[in-house]
Amino acid sequence: MINIWLFLGIQFGLIICGVIFWLIRSLIIKNRNYEKALKERDEIIRKQTEYLLSIYESVNLAEKKIKEIDTSGLFQSDDEVGFYFQLLKKIQEQLFNYVKYIQ
Repeated sequence: MINIWLFLGIQFGLIICGVIFWLIRSLIIKNRNYEKALKERDEIIRKQTEYLLSIYESVNLAEKKIKEIDTSGLFQSDDEVGFYFQLLKKIQEQLFNYVKYIQ
């Protein structure tokens, strides 16, 4: 009778150890996948930040150039060129405000 209980106890212990081993292994795999996803996310964020900074530099340069052109008053007339220049100024101001907001 004792041998049966001892055998069942050993079997139960082995099953419990197997389940614990499986759970720990599963958690380790999930942790590795999570860390990999975090590294990929950080890389995407870094690339997006670089891209936005390059856009910011371009918009900043365009703003300076438009202000320089606008001070000379070349496009103040009511012709189509003046209309498109004013439209370009509005678009550039919106871009500058957006990029300033992002940064």
